[in-house]
Amino acid sequence: METKPLPKCAPIAVSEIPEASALLFYGGNKLTEFVGNNLYKHPYRPPAFHAAFYIRDGLFLNVGKFKVIQKLEDEFRSSRRIDVISYSALLNADRVALCTFAILDTSKPKVGFDLPDYGIIDYLRFGFKFLRPTKNDICSENVVELFAMRKIVVSYRRPADTAPWHLFEFAYQNPEVCVVRTLHVGADFKT
Repeated sequence: METKPLPKCAPIAVSEIPEASALLFYGGNKLTEFVGNNLYKHPYRPPAFHAAFYIRDGLFLNVGKFKVIQKLEDEFRSSRRIDVISYSALLNADRVALCTFAILDTSKPKVGFDLPDYGIIDYLRFGFKFLRPTKNDICSENVVELFAMRKIVVSYRRPADTAPWHLFEFAYQNPEVCVVRTLHVGADFKT
């Protein structure tokens, strides 16, 4: 399948990002990008390799090894692009509730050895469909589940089957309720 470079989007500054937006990261995990373009036939290159829930004031919930609140500016890397999907149908009460849910969804300290929160089996499911979903989240699954808490649809797929590029595809197919803008394009980012 022939892929096209990512579409250009209008720019956005951190100070303009609405609370309860989704973040998409490009230019990272090459395996995820390969699977997105070759197995899932995502039409743009590179597909998003990571997704996160934007809270406010430059902070987002990052689902990596653990679920942590992180500064967005720490992700401005020279080889990366970051897009923001904002959802116009959200009411202010939805935004407040979703951001509260995201803050409460951070990793809880455990006694003794901390096992990672990341759903590595869920990640592997994108290449090996015979694997069953686990109770742990991957990044895009977490985003879909958070929005679902207020019955906001951000993917055509169920949470456990949503990859970061599926959030992009949903947004581009629903421009009446989703706006995609570009926050950062590093000098070394390649499409």
